[in-house]
Parts: sequence; structure tokens; C-alpha cells
Amino acid sequence: GDSFKADNIAMNPPFGSAGKKACQHLELALLKHFYFYLNNPTRKGRCIAILPDTTYVNKYLKKLFSEEFFEEINKEDSYLRSRKRELFKRIKLSYEVLLPSCTFNRAGTSVLCKIVVIDLINNFNQDKYLRSYDFRDIEKVEKLFEEIENLHLPTYMPYKEEL
Repeated sequence: GDSFKADNIAMNPPFGSAGKKACQHLELALLKHFYFYLNNPTRKGRCIAILPDTTYVNKYLKKLFSEEFFEEINKEDSYLRSRKRELFKRIKLSYEVLLPSCTFNRAGTSVLCKIVVIDLINNFNQDKYLRSYDFRDIEKVEKLFEEIENLHLPTYMPYKEEL
């Protein structure tokens, strides 16, 4: 059965080949652990995931937030289909943060990654579009931390200058 539910999820899933496993983990986290189905227009919810920046992952994310996804889930059993349909009507890709190849040098890898931020759609954010931050040209991880330290990714209430 379902385990615990959360409003916010932060994840660093295993990447697998081309990021396939990371996409499976992301979808499972959203479906099984995210409080998406409480249809409340003021509810806040966010999933933040580190994913490899591969063609596979980018195609998957594009599909996840498009009509193509709904065509594909029609092949699944009705329970899962209805859960997925409800979920993907209520979430949006709000931000992506492209990380430089030096990000995980200490862990012995220079794989290109990105952070994706998926939010529950609510009264405050339904008109917001995907914002992208590109830190690919940074060569030292210390510089990256300086850059992202004050990166503000609003969840649901707009800042005064955004009004």
C-alpha cells in the first residue's frame, strides 16, 4: 500500500542508464508520496529532484507535462490511470537549475545534472512559466555555491516586484 505522504519532497534518485531509473523514481515519488489529490486551491506542495541532464530525461520531462503523457497512460489499468491523470493535471514544472560539470567532482563524477522543481498548481502560481537558471559555465564548485546561495525560487506567494 501507500507509505507516508508529504507536501514537499527532495530527492537524489539513482540515475540508471541515461537517467531512465531517475525518471521512474521521480514518477513514483509524485504518485505515491505526494499529497497531490487533496484538491485544495491554496495547498502548497513541491518536489525537488536532481536529475542527469540527458536527452532521455529531457524528453521524459517534456512528455510528463504534455498531452502525450495522457495518451500514453490510457494503456494502463484504470486505477493507476485515474491517479496519474489527477496528478498530472495538478502539477507544473516551475524551475530548472542547470548545474556545471564540476558540481559532483568530489564524488568522482563530472556528469551534467540539473535540479528540477515541480510544484502543485494553486491559486498563486497557475500563471507562472518555467524559469531556467544556467550555471554551466562555472568551473569551481565554490563559485557555484556562492551563485546559488541567494537563489530565490518562490513557491507560491509572489514577491512584491512580481505583482
